[in-house]
Amino acid sequence: MTAGRQVVATEHTDQPATAPASALDPQGN
Repeated sequence: MTAGRQVVATEHTDQPATAPASALDPQGN
């Protein structure tokens, strides 16, 4: 789970690690 958490933290530190990268908006929504 730490790996997934780091991936999310790399793109969005403000977003929860439980949320998939696909659901997150890389555009900076």
